[in-house]
Amino acid sequence: MRDNDEMEKIQEWQEHQYNPLYWVNRFSPLFPPKRTRGSWITSLIGLFLNLPAFLAFCWSYFVESNSTALPFVLIFGALCVVMVFLAIRLKPDFNQGKSQTEVEKRTRIKNRKKKFPKRRKDYS
Repeated sequence: MRDNDEMEKIQEWQEHQYNPLYWVNRFSPLFPPKRTRGSWITSLIGLFLNLPAFLAFCWSYFVESNSTALPFVLIFGALCVVMVFLAIRLKPDFNQGKSQTEVEKRTRIKNRKKKFPKRRKDYS
């Protein structure tokens, strides 16, 4: 079943790969975007490096009334917003590499443990 879906995606890609604007916000099935922990950590590091600069320029503009800091406030503010959205978008799936049955089995075990209390010696 899965092989047929993959073949259909590849055939659709081959039919529409030269149509303008058909693949906007879509990716090739051969090269899908990868959300890895490294890219997510890199985006978080970028956010935490931009955030102090943004706060420093905000302090300079609002508290010290330095009018030359306004462009820097806008630039670093926009960078922080972009980095927040990038960090949210790139958050990896921590269940990657595990089959869906393993994930479902783990959730069933967790739910079963929640239902029943732990056995104690005085129950026997």
